[in-house]
Amino acid sequence: MSTKKLVINFYPDSDIKNLEPAVEKYQEIWRKEGKRIVKIMEKVSGLKFKESFINAIVFQAKFPSQSSPLCLKADYPDEQKVSFLIHELTHRLLAGNGIRPQQEKFKSEEEKKLAVHKILYLILYDIWVELYGEKFAKESVKSEINIPGTEVYKKAWRWALSLSKEERKEKFLSL
Repeated sequence: MSTKKLVINFYPDSDIKNLEPAVEKYQEIWRKEGKRIVKIMEKVSGLKFKESFINAIVFQAKFPSQSSPLCLKADYPDEQKVSFLIHELTHRLLAGNGIRPQQEKFKSEEEKKLAVHKILYLILYDIWVELYGEKFAKESVKSEINIPGTEVYKKAWRWALSLSKEERKEKFLSL
């Protein structure tokens, strides 16, 4: 497992909106679960985080671009914050290790987002299962596919979950 500790500093996007409760919740999640989350993410993926620290911005808006910078939505219910944090950290883990779609050019931003999430979902479900169990993983998938405007998530999850755990692992290891 990782020889260094991954530090995440959580900051509100601004002082205009009341983002402190969400910042505090993410800090609490990381304080309680951070080491375990990193350990399982690295175990399932076979990758190591290249970064030793990440600054995370907690905001209220539409979706950020694949977690660089690491942006965390303030308005998710508390029970979804942990799955969202792990989703976004998995983007960082993959990007830090140079894992991205093979295709260089895409017809649309949606096509690129689909390819990125297909890779992500090869390991994300199994990370969630190892951390918090099958029920948590299923609820997390359900919450992701029910986010308005995320048809790409639905397609990518449908594809990833049509594969067995072993098939997902095999595809991921072939990247």
